[in-house]
Amino acid sequence: MKKLTASVLGFIAVFSPVEVLAGSNHSQHVDLLQAALNTGIDFKVNPPTCDRDKALGWYWANRNELVVCQQNKMVGSSQEVTWTEEGYDTLRHEVHHLVQDCMSRNNRDGHLGAVYENPIGLGKSVLGDSIVSRIRYAYRDKDEHTIMMELEAFSVASMNQPLEQVSDIQTYCM
Repeated sequence: MKKLTASVLGFIAVFSPVEVLAGSNHSQHVDLLQAALNTGIDFKVNPPTCDRDKALGWYWANRNELVVCQQNKMVGSSQEVTWTEEGYDTLRHEVHHLVQDCMSRNNRDGHLGAVYENPIGLGKSVLGDSIVSRIRYAYRDKDEHTIMMELEAFSVASMNQPLEQVSDIQTYCM
């Protein structure tokens, strides 16, 4: 349960051409990204730092930046990317961090707050104890609050409900 009640052409070019795989709805992810862009976030796909940092993506509040690093990017082409389940999942995960940032008293100040009443319980019910344990281990050098925020973001991404995330952006970030 949640705590509270719950340029377009350039944007489309970033998502085209697309390989739509079973399980995700491309148009819903387009809507999700458009909602995130409406917050003023700077969205990037496959910037050079992806290769250096070996990351799938990140949300960096201090830079007002949300990045998705695609493992299947086409070398030499910045606009021709194929969206896979992994890319969609990363987008959902990082957009949830944006929503968490909107939950703070000073909206978008880099201090993430839980959207759900019990992020650990959400993680266990959505991901299962084994995956929760693996996430906790992966973030073992972080504080408990950061681990809870990651568990919630992994859970929300796994739920694969981009239109619910659009609603969260509209509710908490606008």
